[in-house]
Amino acid sequence: MSQHDMDVANGPGLTFRTDMNAALQALASQSSGATAPNPTFPCQIWADIGTGRLRQRNSANTGWVDRGALDAVSFLSLAGGTLSGPVNDAPIQTIASATLTDIGAATSNIVAINGAATIASLGSIAAGARRTVCFLSAMVLAHNATSLILPGNANITTAANDTAEFLSLGGGNWICLDYTYRLTASARAALGAFDASLADFTIIYPNGGSQASPATMSANSRYVTTNPFTGFRVFCIAQVRNAAGDWGTPGWATWFDPGGSGLVSYGLVTSQLDDGTLITISGTVGICTQLRISPHPYTSIPANLTSAPGRVLVWKLKGTI
Repeated sequence: MSQHDMDVANGPGLTFRTDMNAALQALASQSSGATAPNPTFPCQIWADIGTGRLRQRNSANTGWVDRGALDAVSFLSLAGGTLSGPVNDAPIQTIASATLTDIGAATSNIVAINGAATIASLGSIAAGARRTVCFLSAMVLAHNATSLILPGNANITTAANDTAEFLSLGGGNWICLDYTYRLTASARAALGAFDASLADFTIIYPNGGSQASPATMSANSRYVTTNPFTGFRVFCIAQVRNAAGDWGTPGWATWFDPGGSGLVSYGLVTSQLDDGTLITISGTVGICTQLRISPHPYTSIPANLTSAPGRVLVWKLKGTI
């Protein structure tokens, strides 16, 4: 422990030298002691051995700033390093939704937003800043291709406990890196049918019906279906269900029947017409043959299928038309 008032008084040689050495020792030991040095000076360093902390006087000389543990092996540099303990964010700050909901000015990296006002801007902060947001109620996030870039390039209507991760691009511009819906079973039921246009995959039933009760598709038929992903090219696989209840792709087989039928075909295929409508075509005499010349996946088919329940698997391809 070594502290000094930093005032070396005039005196006889030995007295002066002793006082000077005490002052230098205080400087060398960072004014170490269990209590604060007195008097204090702006920006003064104090090794607080009572609490094991290194403290520095603020520039106004009105208080001490904690600079870290005295016996730390090293301080984390701005260039990086390894933390040995948790990094805890400031407490969550709750703010009200508004046209300008300034999460950039929030006092925490985690923000909760309540209210019902539409949000069009998130405020300004340096590029690279991140905010984790929890929405406490229903409100609209208004997509903007520059200032508020949202997944799907479309507005989002929030629900209680939805969360999102936002990254500042600078200049008041933000991008949503991730959006997570927190829907309860009752909320899902209230929303009704899923909007397939927001997905990358769906199943359609060209002749009507549903997953629980698909309609039958017949030979020598042409079925026209609206593209479930309007404005996008798609990849399609037509399937039929056999008597055992298994779905599979029947493929396509064509041959010449010398018995009088002439050129015949079995199968079911779906393709996109002019980047829009989906067309499903069945073979002239059936939708799946029992012969192994057709690449169907079934172990066996008792007889050629002239009709069977049908469906089409549809994948949305990247990039609009």
